[in-house]
Amino acid sequence: MNEETLFSMKSLVEEEQLSVAGKDFSSLSDVIENILPRNDAGSITHPILIGIDGPVAAGKTYCTEIVKKIASRHALNFHAIHYDWFMSSRSVRAKEIENLRSENYDFEQYDRTAYDSGRMQRFLSGLRSAFTSQDKRFFEYTIDPAYNRLSGECKGLISNSLSTDSIVIVEGGGILNSKLCNFFDISIRLDIDDTEEIIRRLIERERRKNGNKLSHDFVKERFLSLDYHFDNYLRYRDRSYFDLLIDTTDLNRPRLFIRSKT
Repeated sequence: MNEETLFSMKSLVEEEQLSVAGKDFSSLSDVIENILPRNDAGSITHPILIGIDGPVAAGKTYCTEIVKKIASRHALNFHAIHYDWFMSSRSVRAKEIENLRSENYDFEQYDRTAYDSGRMQRFLSGLRSAFTSQDKRFFEYTIDPAYNRLSGECKGLISNSLSTDSIVIVEGGGILNSKLCNFFDISIRLDIDDTEEIIRRLIERERRKNGNKLSHDFVKERFLSLDYHFDNYLRYRDRSYFDLLIDTTDLNRPRLFIRSKT
């Protein structure tokens, strides 16, 4: 692996000259309540398109659920879009993973194979146009084919409609990149600076889904063989394309980082 794959969250904070927010937070929900933009009357700004990025197990799904609950409390429409829907099949990605044995492995190639960013770009372009239109009350969409995590295949179909007065979350690892970042009103990166904590969460996630079928060593090796390096590659590649960084290493004491004003 090249040196870029070793770009840590600490390096990210230092290189991007991020400053930790002065306020202490007791939960991720507390952070989200504080960073959601509001109008002069104190109401949450809507419609709004929010991008949530971050490595595996950083809390992207959890954060999405928090925003959903906040929207519900304020009687606002909410909708979630998942970058996973635009993934290639597990078998296609498995063939690319075999290339990890090569010293010259190119993560850019894996990313192009793993995600159809072109389809996501067209999707977000249509959604943004609907948001800015004075005539459209709903944005209707169909994703065909859509990736299904349970089957590992791209044979699903997702057809839905969302109100153009909604809070919309688009979440997924690598979503805040140079091609997609400008579609979002606010861009949030979640991150963890503790590899063992990521592994612990992955093992707990696996246990909840499938019991104790997979050993600790297997889950750890699976993470270290691909996700660890790919996440670091994305940290480096997309280091300039988020507004806010939330350190979720300790969910009871999350830290918020902001870009220094120049």
